[in-house]
Amino acid sequence: MVEGIVRTATVSVDGRIGRRLESELEEGALVQKANDFLDTLVDDFPDLERLVDGKISPSDLRRSSLLGSTTMLRVLAGVYYKLAHDLSDGEITEFFGKLSGVMKAPVQADGPWAATGVFAAGAYAPNARRQDLEKLVDVIVGWAKTPPAWLQDAA
Repeated sequence: MVEGIVRTATVSVDGRIGRRLESELEEGALVQKANDFLDTLVDDFPDLERLVDGKISPSDLRRSSLLGSTTMLRVLAGVYYKLAHDLSDGEITEFFGKLSGVMKAPVQADGPWAATGVFAAGAYAPNARRQDLEKLVDVIVGWAKTPPAWLQDAA
């Protein structure tokens, strides 16, 4: 679980760490990228902060938020990776802060998550197929670059 999130924050959902890349990656840099991503998540998503502070349990988080899904955390790691190439840390933080208001689970049939095509109505997590994860990362990155009206009003 954590390994997948760290890998995704380093090379995105569609990236692979082969022998050559593994030999080029420095452990310290990997740890720093993972810590930066995890710090951003906790800072920008109040539900995760409440989890870290012991105010809610993991099962409570899974019942109420998409953030309780490790698959969704991998998607957000992929979004973070891609956005880091184009946006400042502050812009990523602002975007994730807006997303925090729409992370409620289960997914509603008429909501933005169902419209992505990678969530079923009533789901607590996206489909976990690689192509679905790649699609969801791209959709969310698109939301960051050109926010839809429903996200512009989120805070």
